[in-house]
Amino acid sequence: MYYDRLMRVALLGLLLFGCSDCDGPAVPFGLDASARPLPEARPAAETPAAGGGVARRYEEGTTSVDLDGARLALDGAIRATYARDVDGDGHADVFAIADGPPRVVYLRRRGERFEAPVELARPSAPEGCRVGDAALEALGPTWAHARLALACAGDATAEAVHHVVLDAERATRRLEHLSVSAGDERSPGALTLALDRDDRDEDGHDDLVVRATLEHEGARVEIALVWLDRPSGLARQPGEPEATLGERSLDALRRLERRPREALARSREVLALHRALCREPGVARLAVGGVAGLPCAQSEGAGRAATTVVRAHAALGETQAALDALDALSEPGLRINDERRRFARRALGSLPASGDATLREGPPVRVAPASGAALSALGFLDEDRILVRSAPPSVWDLASGELRAAQGERAERTLRDPSGRFELAAIERTCDGHVLRIVASGLPASSPLVAPRAPPAGAACPLAGRAAEDAGGWVALGWPPQGVLTMREGELRLVPLDLSARAAGPPQVLEPGAPLPLPLPPGAVSADGRHVVALRGLAVRVMQLAPRAPPVLLWPERWGALDADPTDAAVSPSGRRVAVIRGGRLLSIERPEAAPR
Repeated sequence: MYYDRLMRVALLGLLLFGCSDCDGPAVPFGLDASARPLPEARPAAETPAAGGGVARRYEEGTTSVDLDGARLALDGAIRATYARDVDGDGHADVFAIADGPPRVVYLRRRGERFEAPVELARPSAPEGCRVGDAALEALGPTWAHARLALACAGDATAEAVHHVVLDAERATRRLEHLSVSAGDERSPGALTLALDRDDRDEDGHDDLVVRATLEHEGARVEIALVWLDRPSGLARQPGEPEATLGERSLDALRRLERRPREALARSREVLALHRALCREPGVARLAVGGVAGLPCAQSEGAGRAATTVVRAHAALGETQAALDALDALSEPGLRINDERRRFARRALGSLPASGDATLREGPPVRVAPASGAALSALGFLDEDRILVRSAPPSVWDLASGELRAAQGERAERTLRDPSGRFELAAIERTCDGHVLRIVASGLPASSPLVAPRAPPAGAACPLAGRAAEDAGGWVALGWPPQGVLTMREGELRLVPLDLSARAAGPPQVLEPGAPLPLPLPPGAVSADGRHVVALRGLAVRVMQLAPRAPPVLLWPERWGALDADPTDAAVSPSGRRVAVIRGGRLLSIERPEAAPR
């Protein structure tokens, strides 16, 4: 009796006060237990795993650890381990996350030692990237989940969080490798993944469930992606993310009439999720098996959301935002039928006028569409006369309103060098970027670079032997003696050329206030190089170049209600007037006050 009481007191003391030789407390996955000083090579956290093994995490710099009497050492640091008897021999084998370089390995235990590591996954990362945070845990009774967060010194764009799903029962193999890269301006927000198991197809086998959560602008969007467990491995279940994109875009559309601000916010959430997860927009942050983005094809849900954004901005009277959203309808990956495009376009008719501009309709004209690079079909000869480069050429006199035959004016739209020997045929896309295609007597002469750019996704270089017909938004303004002057969205670049029309140096970005090379033919740029007009969809913007001033949007009354997009813009010497062709008719937009010079 006495000894029984003594043993009970001793056990109670251990329970109340602990013991100095015990390991630290178990820490849930993802928490940091490094605040308490630990002896060298002791794990920073140890967690009993649901699959019957033990998960441990280690501090940076740990190069070897003792696991149940066997020494484990790897080339580089050991950041996490998951010990489990995979082969049933009574000894715990080990999955490990190693650093230097980052990788996931498996080590089979034989007696008192571990065999050579077998690499199961190696995240693709540039030199200088290391494992900033790591954890291994059981994922159900037969799988393991390795999580590696990479930190890359000096290159935040290369940072990513990798999730590797491993078969921890009999076959030591990788089942799936997912990763989430850092966001940027085209795909912003915080994207995270949470992995779980559930028998979604009710076949008696658990499937992989990945819950992707995107947090952006105070909103939180969650979607469940499922990989079904099949004898050959994991197979992604079709239907998502399109089902979620479609459901949420319909919800946004229902709110449009009475609550346009809510419709706008929810539609933007759909588009953000589409960009983050899907391959087609080209900015996906989720990668599966090293391939960026899920194959979503053309998304009807994202397309509906994109048109709702246009309509919501228009309902709120936000002209610039509505125009930007209308331009975004041409982005890849959106499935938009003609009816939705008409609704989006029609919504712009309700936008209020801006810029104190007035619209004047002129006579009808017929101008043949230009192929490749060409001058605008219009050009101001002076403040009141507009040259129409038609066949035959004509002049629209704004003072009288008459359109009469031009006397002694050239109607040619081809861009030629000052000698007349070479002409600019087109601006095209190659594996190096966007280039000028220059010809002489119809034969190729040179292809100087305008803007470097990575090859198109999936392209076989050199682009199956030919360049792609993709100007990338670049337009040519003229060919003065210094080279070809180009523009894209207000950015001006000079491509310097020698007398043989070959590149005489890299393209030069013209800084604000820098004088433009002259002479320039009147058209999208004024002949004196002081003003330039840019068209993008329905938007007409005039920018003063000397001195440089921000672009001014010209949106006169009734502009949004007109059919067809404006083409062939020209700006007057004062920058006060702009002429365009729209729906086969000449139009003039005029500001009441002259632009400062």
